Amino acid sequence: MKEDNNSMHRTRHLILIIVSVLVMTMMGLTCYAGNSQTQRPPFDPKRFEAELEQYITIHASLTPQEASKFFPVYRQMMKKMRSCFDEMRRYHFVNPADEKGCAEAIRRQVGSDFVLSLRLGGSDYMDGGAVVGDVSEAAKIFETAGIDMLSLSGGMSVFFRPGHTEAGYFAELSAAAKKGTTLPVLLTGGIADGAEAEAFLEKGQADLIGIGRAALRDHQIYQKILSM
Repeated sequence: MKEDNNSMHRTRHLILIIVSVLVMTMMGLTCYAGNSQTQRPPFDPKRFEAELEQYITIHASLTPQEASKFFPVYRQMMKKMRSCFDEMRRYHFVNPADEKGCAEAIRRQVGSDFVLSLRLGGSDYMDGGAVVGDVSEAAKIFETAGIDMLSLSGGMSVFFRPGHTEAGYFAELSAAAKKGTTLPVLLTGGIADGAEAEAFLEKGQADLIGIGRAALRDHQIYQKILSM
């Protein structure tokens, strides 16, 4: 009885080995068949462009005169598109921890006459998070990187400050930022009318005021502020 059990055990073991070998053999044959297929010729960009232009000419029914006018413009457009795509691919290799590199990459895309503003979460208002004392140094770093303007808000607390609902509840952040930078600083947070906005500007706690939720409640708020 004991010998029969050992024999059955050996038989099962042998079957498992055979099945494993068969599976590995089939996998190898599959890989070999895939690799043995005729490989495609290398991509020829000039041939591709010529065939594409021929396709456009036929399906757009272009006359020789029309084609002579269309394709120079078409080729120039395609050249610009390829340049744009190449630039976009380069952005994927910008280190997100490199503030200056990121700013330069964005600047190349939007141009020198575009205001580059950074929304800075100045304080997380929670244990272990960013604090107000970090804002001034952060502002210096971003100014050096090439940012044009800073917009202050909460960090992990998003656009709220726990325990505060008064107008301009992020004023301590914007004031701290102004101590570390000469950049224009925008203050947001609970400001709902022109008088409140003007008060923060006069105190020097901000250079610009952002009004968002109040404008959702009253779409004429900006006209009202301008008519003060």
